[in-house]
Amino acid sequence: MIFFNWQKLKTGFTLIEMLVAITILLLMVGGAMAGFSNFNDRRRVEETAKQVQQLLVSAQQKAAVKETPQDCLTASKPLQGYRVSYSSDKYTLSAVCDTNYPPTAGTATVVAVGKDVSAQSTFFTGLNTSQIDFYSLERGTSTTADVNYTFSASGISYQFSVNHGGTVTNVKKI
Repeated sequence: MIFFNWQKLKTGFTLIEMLVAITILLLMVGGAMAGFSNFNDRRRVEETAKQVQQLLVSAQQKAAVKETPQDCLTASKPLQGYRVSYSSDKYTLSAVCDTNYPPTAGTATVVAVGKDVSAQSTFFTGLNTSQIDFYSLERGTSTTADVNYTFSASGISYQFSVNHGGTVTNVKKI
């Protein structure tokens, strides 16, 4: 007579062990996804702040060396400087050829503000500002006070400032 040894056939995992392992795995994947989403939000806000900062530095540099665009030369208007303006969801860099002459469209550089990113530019006094002019030949800016630029989304904020002399600070997390 042949007898089976049922103890040798008990290989594998029980249902309870499988459920515990799957639950732990799902918790780990959920935590990783939440961390990745937070990382993406942080990167998006930081990247937007750095792009706008670079746009302001570009305006400062072009004004400092009096880089005159063709539109100003064609209109026979002297270059006054470069303007960075903000409207709804974008920052625009354009040349200002004369105080009575509107900014030239041909020289515009645009930086779009990322989706769900809140952008705000304020004087240190708390007043909102939608544009800043960098005057040619390092004569400063159109503001009499420093301007703060703040970008935020999902509780994450980055900030930099431009002083009345035209110096642009580095982007920092606040």
